[in-house]
Amino acid sequence: MIPDFLEMFYSSYKDNLSLRFEGQPNLESFLKELESAFKWTNSNMLLKPIESNDGSAILMFREKNATEAYFGYTTFYNYKHHSNLWSKILEVSKKMNIKHLKGPIHGTTFFPYRFISKSDGSPFFKGEYFSNEKEHHFMVAQAPKKTLTYSSVYRTNYNNVMNISKPYYIKFKNRGLKIKHWRSIDKPLFDELYGIIEKIFNSNWGYNRISQEDFFKLFSPKSNMSPKMLLHTVHMNQNLIGFCSYTENDENTLICKTIGILPEYQRMGIAPAVVYKMHADAIDSKYNKMIYALVMDDNRVKNMPAPDVTTFRSYASYEFDL
Repeated sequence: MIPDFLEMFYSSYKDNLSLRFEGQPNLESFLKELESAFKWTNSNMLLKPIESNDGSAILMFREKNATEAYFGYTTFYNYKHHSNLWSKILEVSKKMNIKHLKGPIHGTTFFPYRFISKSDGSPFFKGEYFSNEKEHHFMVAQAPKKTLTYSSVYRTNYNNVMNISKPYYIKFKNRGLKIKHWRSIDKPLFDELYGIIEKIFNSNWGYNRISQEDFFKLFSPKSNMSPKMLLHTVHMNQNLIGFCSYTENDENTLICKTIGILPEYQRMGIAPAVVYKMHADAIDSKYNKMIYALVMDDNRVKNMPAPDVTTFRSYASYEFDL
C-alpha cells in the first residue's frame, strides 16, 4: 500500500508531466508505465521525497544504510543552475551517508529513464521518458562525475544492414543457431526468459533486479491486440542464449528495445546475426521504419553501418560522488 503523502507527491508529479506534454503522442502509454514504475518503486525500495521552492524529487535506496541512492520522479519549477532543489537533494543525501548518486532512475532501468539532451523535434515514441533539453542542461551545471550518453536512431532502408549482417546469420545458423519469431509470449516462455535476464543485465548501469512475478506483470502485452513482431528468442543448439524485444509504435514502425545475449556468447558475432533476422522479419511484417531505441553510445553492435541511419534524439544520465 502506498502512503497518502507519497500518493499526493506522485499525483502532483504526474499532473505536472500531463500539463507539460499535453497533446503529445504516446503520453497515455508513458503515464501508465510511470504508474507501474512508482508502484514497483514503493514496494521494493526505501523512498525519501524531497520538496523545495524550485521543485521536487524522490531519493531511492535499495536498503537501509545504503551508500548509493537514485534520484528520480523530478519536477522542476525552474532550471536555475543554483537550485535549492539540488542543494536539498545533496544535503539530505549527505546526512544519510550517501556516497554515490545516480539518476534519473525510477526504481530500476526496466522503466523509462534518462533526460533528453538533444532532439530534432520528432514525436515521443513508446518507452521514452518525456523530458526536454532543459533538464539535461540543469544536470550538467551540477557538475556530475560522469555523464552516460545514449541515442535513438531510425532506418527506413534495410538493404545495407542486411547485406552486412547476413554472413553472420548464415555462419551461426550452420553452427546450430536458431532465432524464433514470436507475436505473443506465454507463461513458460516468460519463465525461461526470466532465467537469463539476471545473467545478461546484472552488471548494467542502474540495474535493479525485479521478481519473476513483476517481470510477468510488467512485460505481458497490455492489450489483446497482437503486434506483428514482439520478440525473437535466440537459441544455440536448442539452448536459450538471448532475445531481442520489440514494441510496435504504429503499424508501420517497429521499435527495437533490447538485444540481450548471455555473456559467454557475446563478442562472437551472434548479435549481428540477430540483426539480420530482425530486419528480414520486419520486411515480412511490413514495417518500413525501424527505431533503434535508447542505445548507449559505447554499446553499439559492432560492424553495423551507421551512415544510413538518422539520429533523432540523444539522452543522458548522471553519476555524482558526494
